[in-house]
Amino acid sequence: MKKYRPLFLSAFVMVIVIASQVSWGASRLEQGRTGVIMEVYNPTGAVQVKLLHAPRMRELENMTICELSDHMWESHRTFPVLRELLNRRFPKATVVPYNELPNAYGVDSASLEKMIREKGCDGVIVGNAA
Repeated sequence: MKKYRPLFLSAFVMVIVIASQVSWGASRLEQGRTGVIMEVYNPTGAVQVKLLHAPRMRELENMTICELSDHMWESHRTFPVLRELLNRRFPKATVVPYNELPNAYGVDSASLEKMIREKGCDGVIVGNAA
């Protein structure tokens, strides 16, 4: 199937362009000096990054690291392993287990931020994938 991916994407883009001419109508088409200008969405689903992550912590020793999960994607398996590895490498660091904080998507961001601050987190491990 990998052999046909570029051909599939080309065909998909062509369908999008044809569909745009039919369904978007004049509101999406502009007459330019050299012809028609069409607005076409990226079929890969790529998005522009508007907010970057916080800078990396230089050191984890003597820091409190909180685990934050959506309680899916095998977090009950992966976070204990991460916690053990962090404790081995940084014995003076404190790791707050994911089950001491609420589901990352189950509470509004202001409340979640308050809970993270109350736990004294210097850094947060957000999510994981099994």
